Amino acid sequence: MAKSEGTVSDARIEELAAEAGHARRAYDLYKAKVYSSKPTSPGRLRELKRTSEIAQMRLIRARNDA
Repeated sequence: MAKSEGTVSDARIEELAAEAGHARRAYDLYKAKVYSSKPTSPGRLRELKRTSEIAQMRLIRARNDA
């Protein structure tokens, strides 16, 4: 079955899934750093969380459009 224009390819979904996974892991690692004795920035934590959430939303939207 051919995909209509405007649908998202499987390759693009895989790319978005990889981006979302990377963003989530970066956020989780930095969050763990917050609970250790290493210096952290609340702004950086918020930035990583937002990046992770946006990447996840893009992935969900792409899967819904596929």
